[in-house]
Amino acid sequence: MILLNQQKVPGHGVKVRASFRLEDKDLSGTSSATDTAEGGIKPQSLSVSLSIKYTDDSDLTRLLAMARAIDTQTGKRQVYKITNGTAQAGNIRKVKFTENFSYVENATLRMWDVSFTLRECESVPEKIEQRQAQPAATEQSAEGDTITSDEPAPDTITAVANAGGGSVQEMMKRFEATLGR
Repeated sequence: MILLNQQKVPGHGVKVRASFRLEDKDLSGTSSATDTAEGGIKPQSLSVSLSIKYTDDSDLTRLLAMARAIDTQTGKRQVYKITNGTAQAGNIRKVKFTENFSYVENATLRMWDVSFTLRECESVPEKIEQRQAQPAATEQSAEGDTITSDEPAPDTITAVANAGGGSVQEMMKRFEATLGR
């Protein structure tokens, strides 16, 4: 049985399968090394399958409406508080419908086979990550001697020229002549 915001999800033969990804990136390049970069723990997903009898078509309509519901305050898909044994075991408290929602006629049994995915919202790893203090930026420095230039900066040349040393072109000619000696 699944409850979403205290509403029972309709259907018979409800099966819930939970999964999540542990992301990492391969850093080995072309070598045989096993180095990886952590990519975090991604939200859990619940794959749900169930059947709804043809005579209970209003249940299917209600379930479709729940999947399509938009939160009027945020303008995003509705987030539901979930009550289910598998969700509880995985510490999943809030979910929203995501990815595929499908329903297929099963004429032999006169019912629809329904399947959909619920993705965890506000997951425990997400909350832990938000609470962790972000590392402070460190100032970088390098060893060695500081190199200075005896050449005046372009702005300095212009300032000297404007202060009575002649035009920039005249000063450049004198400078080039000094270098030629």
